[in-house]
Amino acid sequence: MVEDDVVKLLFELEGYFKKRVFVIQYNPIIEKGIDLNDEVYIEYFIQEILKKENVRHCVIIFNGFGGDLRTAILCSSLLRKNLDYYSCFVPSVIGSSLCYFALQANQLIVGQKSILTQIDPLIEHRGELLRAIKNLTNMDGEIRKKAHNAISYNIEILKKILKKGKLLSRECFSGRNEINIHELERIINLFMGKELHESGLRIKELCNLKISLRIESPEIISLANKVLSLCREELFDMDNDNRLIIQTTKGGYFFQ
Repeated sequence: MVEDDVVKLLFELEGYFKKRVFVIQYNPIIEKGIDLNDEVYIEYFIQEILKKENVRHCVIIFNGFGGDLRTAILCSSLLRKNLDYYSCFVPSVIGSSLCYFALQANQLIVGQKSILTQIDPLIEHRGELLRAIKNLTNMDGEIRKKAHNAISYNIEILKKILKKGKLLSRECFSGRNEINIHELERIINLFMGKELHESGLRIKELCNLKISLRIESPEIISLANKVLSLCREELFDMDNDNRLIIQTTKGGYFFQ
């Protein structure tokens, strides 16, 4: 059975990391990714798994498209609040708003080909969704204002998250525990300022940031990607409407 294979591989990863390993995988054929009210599922994960099993330190493998930014901020904040230490493991790709889970983490784990696509807020105008970053100089004043508001909101959220100092190296902070503004702006620009949504951050750029970064071996990356592949199979086998699987060594939890 697929689930048996997933559990076996997760146990192998837990033996390697010497802590619990979980998977949060969004269905790749449902483009909306993280959606409104998904915090209910993250809260379930916290209450029924993390708290009942007294998990305070863990590795979480993430994969999927982006989606609703405010929900991603809320969900990642819930995890941050309920874990003393978590590593965000991205063996392949996380999209846009899912990057908040990485930015809230204590450590980011990647491989040579990992990609974090940029945080790319959308605005709605007359029933059409537009990329905020592409409309900061739009001739239409209403569109331009919406774009600036969306970008400003996300920049402020990023500042608050990064200033908490979980992912940033201590060298980013002064003796008075104040963050280096230049480094803060550089990180925000890399996560939000690129022209193409798909461009994202790769290992070369991540290595130049002053963050807690761990580069994994090809063998562990391959193992994690195999877990993700099997989780996708589980999603497809169970129900085409399932958007999300939270996989543990005790089984998978499916959500629509």
